[in-house]
Amino acid sequence: MAEKILEYRSAIPDQLKTTLASALSYQAPDFSGIDEAGLSGERNPGSEDRELDTEKRTKEKIQLLKEKISSNISAMPVLVNRMKECISRIEELDSGDSVIHPAFKKRISCSSNEG
Repeated sequence: MAEKILEYRSAIPDQLKTTLASALSYQAPDFSGIDEAGLSGERNPGSEDRELDTEKRTKEKIQLLKEKISSNISAMPVLVNRMKECISRIEELDSGDSVIHPAFKKRISCSSNEG
């Protein structure tokens, strides 16, 4: 389990980098898929290259999405365990068995009775 955690910790910066790059690429307008006819009415010679490039980018984005989903699924057990630990700590504090230091107790102000 510790090895998996170390592996995920080492992979997180790379995943964040690819996620940011992917998010930025989604926000940028993509004009590569626009087919413009030349003066003679024929397709531009570079349009096929652009289509292949677009398909390649789409496949890369799909692969990146699959990797993100997989990493999120694999991280779920760790998150669930952390949540359970936090809930148990909160329940221990709410049980009232512990003594609260006087500095943290609410002081009752009697300003309306004075004067």
